[in-house]
Amino acid sequence: MDSNDYRLTFLTYSKKLENNFVGLYNPIGDHNFLFIPENIFEKVLKSKEISNQSLEKLIEKNFLVPKNFSEEKYLDSFKKELKLEIHLMYLLINQNCNLRCDYCFENLKENHSYFQMPLETARNSIDFFLKSSSPERKIIFYGGEPLMNKKTFLGAVKYIRDKEEDKTKISVVTNGTFVDNQLVNFLKGQNVDIAISIDGPKNIHDSARRYLSGEGSFENVIKSFYLLKEEGIIPSISCTIGEHNVNELEEVATFFANELKPLSVGFNIMIGEKSTENFVKKASSNLFKAYKILKESGIYEDRVMRRLESIFNGKFYLKECAAYGNQIAVRYDGKIGPCHAFCSKGDYFFGNINDPNFKLNSNIFHDWTNRNQIYNETCRKCPFVLLCGGGCAHNSKVEFEDINEIDKNICVHTKMLVDWVMEELWKKKVK
Repeated sequence: MDSNDYRLTFLTYSKKLENNFVGLYNPIGDHNFLFIPENIFEKVLKSKEISNQSLEKLIEKNFLVPKNFSEEKYLDSFKKELKLEIHLMYLLINQNCNLRCDYCFENLKENHSYFQMPLETARNSIDFFLKSSSPERKIIFYGGEPLMNKKTFLGAVKYIRDKEEDKTKISVVTNGTFVDNQLVNFLKGQNVDIAISIDGPKNIHDSARRYLSGEGSFENVIKSFYLLKEEGIIPSISCTIGEHNVNELEEVATFFANELKPLSVGFNIMIGEKSTENFVKKASSNLFKAYKILKESGIYEDRVMRRLESIFNGKFYLKECAAYGNQIAVRYDGKIGPCHAFCSKGDYFFGNINDPNFKLNSNIFHDWTNRNQIYNETCRKCPFVLLCGGGCAHNSKVEFEDINEIDKNICVHTKMLVDWVMEELWKKKVK
């Protein structure tokens, strides 16, 4: 085996560790991690001779690749997986909300007319989705606050179950202020997952999630949470990370684990102009600590686990969001788009689901399907290209006025996650 026949792939990421070692990562063939002495890595960088044992390890883990190996062709091989294949639908059945959370991207205003989706539009959306989607499908009721339009919500869920029984997964994301006995009794018989937005203990939650009057919503939300649990429905928690709780995520996670004991937790780093690089760094660092607390209590946390599952199951994480070719979002007025974050402004929404001749062949959906880091020349040089998922198109639009630009926030988050995983693996190795 001659080292002159190999070169270091430019998809290598390196991080200096203690004891004069270097941690390496690359995504060729698998998510590869390797720890080697720093002096060995310096020789590799300078194309100097190294021992056969070190050479074999570097080749086995694809850090050293044949000189004729093409990273470009390797990345191109993933393009065939980027298909327009719908399996998720957001039904945005209510435009308004009874809360005015500090960080909400909907930018709701007072003294403004808001609209609700008629049941007929919901039924037409469901009919279209069931005909157009893959067998493993899911419908999410969303808003605004979806339970402000309870008539359409109840009618639409019953319509799905009458047509499909339990074949289609149904979920509702709610602020938890409209949960009552009627709703709970209904949900028990319909196999509906419910996620309630809770940002932490009372003082933290109420500092951001308030009614129009300025009063905090915590007491009503927690009452709803326990009402559901008493009837055998264990809610998940959707927790937005904002300035109000970013420094308290360990306290937030401990409260969730010890007091609420939800089915799962999904942390969402706020999007938009306030989500700066420094904020994302702080949020990611504290999120990893929160993840550990929840894991120790057996609670699944989605934001971190989605990439850890990719890393440790040998799968590549190509899409951060189903909007990139796998979902439709239907507005209250029947217009269709790929991403619910653009609902209020109407960007990328078109046509109408109530039109019997409507077809999902818009260039918009094809453009969003190809909104992927595999096509971005800058991303193709990055070691994390098969782990970042491309980030959030809304963030790209806010910063660059172009959904195809890089979401810098996900670059920061993914690098920090790899650093964290590497450090955790190194700790186990040197024990």
